[in-house]
Amino acid sequence: MTRPARYRCRPLVAFLLAFGLAVLGCAKAEPTDDALSPVASALEALGRAHRLADAAKTDAERQSALQALDEGVRALPKESAGPSAVWVVQDALARSAELELALGHADRAISRAEQGLRLGTESSVPVASLHTLKGRALEARGEIEQAVAAYHAALVVNQQLMERALAPGASTQSP
Repeated sequence: MTRPARYRCRPLVAFLLAFGLAVLGCAKAEPTDDALSPVASALEALGRAHRLADAAKTDAERQSALQALDEGVRALPKESAGPSAVWVVQDALARSAELELALGHADRAISRAEQGLRLGTESSVPVASLHTLKGRALEARGEIEQAVAAYHAALVVNQQLMERALAPGASTQSP
């Protein structure tokens, strides 16, 4: 039995709303303790780095955002290597690849995308972004067949995410 169209998107909308509220809650959260845990400090640094990237208009600002993203990733304790940490690092690497592309550094963008994909290829939003950004960088280098393969990999991941989101009883939580 097929659900009416207005009900099919509700799990996805619920997921996006929950994710957006979580991001807003994290972005507005003020530390209550002078000594944040190393993980919390790294996440706060990555949040600031993403805000720098959002506001970057010049190459110098993009370069500054890249440096901040790298510092945030390096600040994550190595023992926090669970699925959530991988998601966060892959997201930061996708953002870094995007900035590298904006700076005209296709080779560096590919390197960052591949670094993120080496952490894991389980279907997630960052993995889809990494494949897409790798495709854009390959396309910028004129490697069209490889770009198409990267774009296809992104489409496969997005299809899996959509099927998961629309499945009966689907969870609307990110990692």
